[in-house]
Amino acid sequence: MPELPSLSTGDLSIPHEPTQSEIADALQAYYDAGLSVIPVEARGKRPQFSLLPFDERGSPSWSEYQQRRARYDELEWWKVDAHGVGIVCGAISGGVYGLDVDH
Repeated sequence: MPELPSLSTGDLSIPHEPTQSEIADALQAYYDAGLSVIPVEARGKRPQFSLLPFDERGSPSWSEYQQRRARYDELEWWKVDAHGVGIVCGAISGGVYGLDVDH
């Protein structure tokens, strides 16, 4: 897998607020690496629902990205407005999984 950008340091703290350009670069790099990406809230894990499509109940949802990767137009829109980058784990991202450790 290619070297991917990181928006955090080894101690899991972000040394500075990422610029929109850094977020856009990370979205593109992760997407180009075959991962399913979604926009997330700044310094958080929650999806940035204001940028996501609506489900059948009329609520914003990220669940469709568990089945398909973002379209080019979605990715380009997110590059402008996303506050952070989330990776959808599982088969859609080639079996990538995440480990979340809290103190």
